[in-house]
Amino acid sequence: MNIQHLSEKLLNYMIKEYKDHDKVAFQIDIFKALHPEETAESLSKALYLLKKNKLVTIRPSDDIALATYLLPRAVVSVDEKPLLSLRKGYEMIDN
Repeated sequence: MNIQHLSEKLLNYMIKEYKDHDKVAFQIDIFKALHPEETAESLSKALYLLKKNKLVTIRPSDDIALATYLLPRAVVSVDEKPLLSLRKGYEMIDN
């Protein structure tokens, strides 16, 4: 899967979990279970793309994103802006 597309899917999942359960911390194993066809390396690349865009922070180990933390202010900015203008073209599903 394209890294940009994968990062959008991961962001969608994290925002939904945040809105439904106030969850901000996500282990790499959660993402592996959601996307078993993806390697830890490709998942990490997608997560690092989100980090670059200041949507998450990451606790790394050997360049693998072991833990990812959603920045709630990123969620707030999503709620305050039209969905199509989200940072760097991320596409969001309006829940």
